[in-house]
Amino acid sequence: MAAHPHLADELGPVAVDAVDDDDEWVDALVTGDLAGAVVDGLHLRRSRLDGVVLTGAEIERLRADDVVFDACDLSGALLPEASLRRVLFRGCRMRGVVLAGARLEDVRFEACRLDDASLRMVRGARVELEDCSLVDADLYEAVLTGARVIDCDLTRASLDRADVSEARLTGSILDDVTGRATLRGTWLDSTQLVPFARWQAASLGARLLDHEPDDEPRARVDGG
Repeated sequence: MAAHPHLADELGPVAVDAVDDDDEWVDALVTGDLAGAVVDGLHLRRSRLDGVVLTGAEIERLRADDVVFDACDLSGALLPEASLRRVLFRGCRMRGVVLAGARLEDVRFEACRLDDASLRMVRGARVELEDCSLVDADLYEAVLTGARVIDCDLTRASLDRADVSEARLTGSILDDVTGRATLRGTWLDSTQLVPFARWQAASLGARLLDHEPDDEPRARVDGG
């Protein structure tokens, strides 16, 4: 993934408490509380958002280029059809965030909570997620070919009609995901084979027993 140049580390943080339609933040180091903000059009370039609160915000036409979101709270934020290029989300709370229809290019998520996130119909190129929680996340028809999803929790995530071919899912928990057929062509590690064996057995109608049932007749050997 490309580096994030010119992120204004030398500037003092600027606290914001409001945002207007079609605002543009360039070379900014931003802090502040924008919970519940409603805005049509926001462009971030070569900036870092440090601990910014965006819970429940509604941002139409969000564009972010060369941006870091560091320890921000985007829980429940509505960011439909956002365009993100060379963006890093690090240690962010993103439970229930809506990124439906977003375009992601060179985007990385590190140690983020994306439980219940809507990533429906996301289109991604060179997307990475590491040590993230995506429990109950919705990735319906997402296109994330070649993505790296390392050591993440995708329990009960929906992958129906998604395209994750050639994705690396090593170390990730895939319990009870739906749309398992989409996992064809992905890369797994040996620790993930047992759950897949159980799914395959279930698809064949086989039943697995961890021990013999009590009413099963057993041979007996008498001593004498």
